[in-house]
Amino acid sequence: MAEIAPQPEDVVFRREQGLTGFYATSLDPYLRNTGVTSVIVTGVSLNIAVLGTAIEAMNRGYTVIVPDDCVASDPPEYADMALRYSMRNIAFVVPSRTIIETWNNLQARTAG
Repeated sequence: MAEIAPQPEDVVFRREQGLTGFYATSLDPYLRNTGVTSVIVTGVSLNIAVLGTAIEAMNRGYTVIVPDDCVASDPPEYADMALRYSMRNIAFVVPSRTIIETWNNLQARTAG
C-alpha cells in the first residue's frame, strides 16, 4: 500500500530469514546505538511474527507497545485471544489513538 510504503527518510531492515524482526537483522544494535528504549510492534502476523518480535524485544529489555488495532491474525478471531492471553503479559496493548495522543502530548511539551 502506497500509504504505508517506506519513505526515503525511513530506516528499513530487510529480513531474509527467520520469523521475527530481530532474528538475523541489525535491528537491535541500531536501536541501542540510537538510544531507543521502547518499540511499537505492528503487523499482519500476530500468530507468529508480531508475537515473536514482541517477545524478543521484551527479552532484550525494550518496553514493548502493541496497538491492538494495528495487528491481524489468521483466523481473525484469534487476535482477541492472542492479545488478551499472550501479548498483555509482555507488552502494553493499547489502541493506536492512545499512542498518537501520547506522542502529540510529548511533542507539545518539548516544543514549548
